[in-house]
Amino acid sequence: MRPTPRSTAPPRKPAERHKLVTYSGALAYYARPPTTLDEDATHTAGKPAASGATAGIYLLAALALFVGIGLGVGWLVGAPAVGGAIGAALGIPSSFYLVYRRFRDI
Repeated sequence: MRPTPRSTAPPRKPAERHKLVTYSGALAYYARPPTTLDEDATHTAGKPAASGATAGIYLLAALALFVGIGLGVGWLVGAPAVGGAIGAALGIPSSFYLVYRRFRDI
């Protein structure tokens, strides 16, 4: 009997072995270590963290909005300085009220 012929493909080199493994995003996601929550941080579901910076941004944004509206209306009637002053007079109490409404349940 005759011996069977061997494969005609050249033998693989050990360095080419890594090309056979494919990268999977799911594998990387599930292989990562689990995340842990900071023990000193308070996490409340559904409520954003209240901070002084957020309250200050609310104050400034509401004041700028009211002054801008006052300037626009004042420009339309011919007195932008008076409109800006009226906008500031209305914007200051309104901004404090908006911050109160936003953070009243703290």
